[in-house]
Amino acid sequence: MSLVASSADRSTSRSSSQPSRADARTHLSQFGAGALAGLINTLILSPLDVVKTRLQVQGSASFAATKYNGLFHALKCMLKEEGLRSYYRGLSASLWAFVPNWAIYWYAYESFKRAYTPQGKNSTPIIHVFSALSAGGITAVTTAPFWTLKSRLQVDINSVPTGRKYRSVPHGFRKIIREEGVAALYKGLTPTLLGLGHVAIQFPLYEHLKSTLSSGQDENVQASHVLVASSISKIAASAVFYPHEVLRTRIQVDTSTAKRILEPQKMTNLIKDILKADGPSGFYRGFVVNLMRTVPACMLTFTSYELVKSYAEQHNGKRRQLQMDPALDDAVSKRTDR
Repeated sequence: MSLVASSADRSTSRSSSQPSRADARTHLSQFGAGALAGLINTLILSPLDVVKTRLQVQGSASFAATKYNGLFHALKCMLKEEGLRSYYRGLSASLWAFVPNWAIYWYAYESFKRAYTPQGKNSTPIIHVFSALSAGGITAVTTAPFWTLKSRLQVDINSVPTGRKYRSVPHGFRKIIREEGVAALYKGLTPTLLGLGHVAIQFPLYEHLKSTLSSGQDENVQASHVLVASSISKIAASAVFYPHEVLRTRIQVDTSTAKRILEPQKMTNLIKDILKADGPSGFYRGFVVNLMRTVPACMLTFTSYELVKSYAEQHNGKRRQLQMDPALDDAVSKRTDR
C-alpha cells in the first residue's frame, strides 16, 4: 500500500481544510489593514489632533485658560511656547489608541457583518448599522484607557519633559491608577458609548455611497469611490454627533478626585455648564479643526484599509486557486507515484 494518499483523497482533504485557512488569512488581513491605516493616520495628522483636543477643553476646570483663537493661532502659540515637539505631544499614546482602535474596529465590523448576514444573502443597511454599533462598543471598551491618557498628554502645556504630569505611557497609567484608581482609565466611556450613533451613521452611509458609486459591484470599487464615500459619511456623522466628543474629552482630562459622582450625572452637570458658559456653540468647540483632521484621516484610513484588504484578498484567492487546482494535484500525484 502506498503511503501517498490518492489524488481524490488529497483534494478532498485540502478542500475541507482550505476554507478555515482562507478565513484565518482574511481575518488577519482585515486586522492588519486596520492597524496599518491607523498608523498612517496618526503619524501624518497628529498636530491637528493635538490642537483639536486643546480647543475642546478650553474653559474647563482642567484647562481654564482660553489661549487659542483657532487652528493657526494654536499652532503658532504651541510652536513659540513649547517647540515643534508639542505638535506630537502624546504621540505614543495616540499610536496605542489609534492603531488598535482601527485594527479591532475593522476586524469586528467585518466579522459582525458576516455573522449578521444570512447565508447566500447580501448585507443590508440595517445589518451595517448593527455591525457598526457592535464593533464600536467592543472597540470603545477595549481602547478606552489609551484615549484617556492620550487626551491628558495632549493638553499638558509644560514644555519641560521633567515637569509634565505624565512622562510616558507606562508612567501615565501607573500615576492615574495610583492617584485616581483603575476606573479613572475609563473616564469618558459613557459619552463614548452614547456617541456610537456616530458610526451607526458613518458606516452604513459609507457602504451605501461606495456601492452606489461602484454600481453595486465590489470589483468595480476604485480609490476615488472610497475617498468620496468616506469623506461625505464622516462629515455627516460628525455634524450630528460631535458634541459627545467634547463631553468625552472634558471628562477624560478631569483629574479631580475630591467629589465622586457617577459619570452620567457628571455628564449632565457638564452639559449645563457648557450651555451656561458658551451656549449651544460650546458643544462644537474645535469642530472645524476636527473636520480638517478627521476627514483627511478618514479618507486616508478607509482608502488604506480597502487597498490593503483588496490586495490581501486577491493574494489569498490566487493561493487558493493554486492549492485547489485538480490538474496540479494530478501532476503532483504522478510525480510522487514515480
